[in-house]
This record gives sequence, structure tokens and C-alpha cells, in this order.
Amino acid sequence: MKRLSVFLLSISTAASVSAGGLKLDVFVDSSTDYIVPANRSIKAFNVHRVDQLSMTEKSISSQLPDNEAEAKTFLEDFVQSGGIDQHIVGVMDGYASINKAVRLGISKVPAIVINDRYVAYGMGPEKAIQFYEQYVSRYGYE
Repeated sequence: MKRLSVFLLSISTAASVSAGGLKLDVFVDSSTDYIVPANRSIKAFNVHRVDQLSMTEKSISSQLPDNEAEAKTFLEDFVQSGGIDQHIVGVMDGYASINKAVRLGISKVPAIVINDRYVAYGMGPEKAIQFYEQYVSRYGYE
């Protein structure tokens, strides 16, 4: 297993910390498990699977017949039957996850973004919150 270095960085797209709890955005790939922190004041917990787009594309492609005429018929039936709907959602979610990761400057996964401002690499949400709390108690919010 690859050992990831641990960082807590400030992201320039600052959002103030509110008394209502933490907002966490978890950026992982499909093979990574995560645990939602218990006994924490969390107002939002969003999981972004950065490989969802490619996984969705592979899922669709794996169902296509090799023959072009059969593939065309398959796709027409697939669209008309509504089977495409779940894949459309997967594609949209995949693009949204990639867009958010790029916008926040995420350079690798796993990454936990707290309140759209701080990012912790190479750890789970609970550990990221601990590092965040240590940072805030030592340096304050800004």
C-alpha cells in the first residue's frame, strides 16, 4: 500500500467557518472506503468519486456489441427503454466531481476538503477533522 504524505493546506476560495458545523467534501476513487465521522457537528458530507466518469463510460462501453449495426440497435433500445437514465446521472455526477476537484485545486486522492477552505491529503475524514481542529486552536480561522 502506498503511503501518502499528510498535509493541511489553506485553499484560497475561503468560506468562513460557521457555528452550524463543518462541511466536508471527500475526494476518493471507487476503491477507497471512508467512514462518516461520528459525534461531530457536520452540516454537509459530500463524497466525490473522481473516477466515476470513467467507470460509467466503461460500464456503457462494456455492454456494446462489437458489430456496428448491433451496437446501433442496442443503443436505440437502451435509450428508449430508459436504461440510459442511470448512466446519464453517473456521467453528470462524474463531471461535477472532476469540476469541483479542479476548482478546489485537488492534486491527488484521497483528499478531504473542510469548509471549502482546508484540504487534507492521505487520510480519512475523522483524522482530517482532528488536524483541522488542531490547526484552528493553534492559529485561529485565518
